[in-house]
Amino acid sequence: AVALCNAQRFEETLERAQNDALTGLANHGHFWSKLTKEIDRAKRYGRQLSLAMIDVDHFKEFNDAYGHVEGDQALAGVAHVIRNCSRGHDFPARYGGEEFALILPETGEGGQRVVAEKFRKAVHEATLSPAGQGKLTVSIGIASFPRDAADPSGIVEAADAKLYEAKAAGRNRVCATD
Repeated sequence: AVALCNAQRFEETLERAQNDALTGLANHGHFWSKLTKEIDRAKRYGRQLSLAMIDVDHFKEFNDAYGHVEGDQALAGVAHVIRNCSRGHDFPARYGGEEFALILPETGEGGQRVVAEKFRKAVHEATLSPAGQGKLTVSIGIASFPRDAADPSGIVEAADAKLYEAKAAGRNRVCATD
């Protein structure tokens, strides 16, 4: 009984250390660990991998208009949509603030855009604030291994650059190197 209790405590502690408390998604540190492992695996087996960086558009204005409690609930709602739209082998994470990351193993050009558009549309169609006030949209930037970068920090930088392109082009869109 003591061993079982200790094992449960260990699992709970590990979960708290790896997951974001608000969204339940993997946290920033867990994301980097997983991205490194997935890129190493893609290199070893000669596979593709894509990374989507997802940012909630105009989130500061949403927070200012509806308050931080509504803002937190909206972020949890975005995380729920991302989790529900993810394929079994995808890895969603909260990157920080209103930014999320989605590791797409064995997904290259073409497939990555289809997956990202599915997320973008699902967030756009969802009612993410409990009072039903205000719709949220997301901008998404995508980069692929090995085409856009050869290491974890490079693929994050490349996806982030595409995210800023999506924002500059008017938001609520997906940008990737085609």
